[in-house]
Amino acid sequence: MKIGVEWAVSLIFIMICTITDIRKREIPLTMIILFSCLSLVIAKIRGEEGGWFSFLYSMAPGVFFLLLSFCTRQSIGYGDGLVILVLGLYVGYRKCIMIVAIGLVASSVYALVLLVCRKVKGKSRIAFVPFLAIGWGVVYVAQKGM
Repeated sequence: MKIGVEWAVSLIFIMICTITDIRKREIPLTMIILFSCLSLVIAKIRGEEGGWFSFLYSMAPGVFFLLLSFCTRQSIGYGDGLVILVLGLYVGYRKCIMIVAIGLVASSVYALVLLVCRKVKGKSRIAFVPFLAIGWGVVYVAQKGM
């Protein structure tokens, strides 16, 4: 099985962010900046088609989540929006939407189970990036047809 450069780098990125989100409940800004710059380098080396418009379009899901974070006074953290933004740079707009949708469903099921088992209250916070990692895995497997 061959994994593309974009998928390999995004896997490293999502795993680092997952670990830090679980442990510290934050996303290191240095990782966001580093992997954003790396995506520019990879796109330039590979000669991606579509130019800057395609590049900006792939950031739309992340920008939407950043706006949602602002509007909800960080009920959804800015770090989650930034992670989605960077993922979009690597996997593209459509796959990023699928990753987020799967992550939202998985986190909702998890939160529902925690509420039913009375492990958390209604206003409790859970790390969202691990569910983005689950979405990443599902989309990758579905894309490769395994």
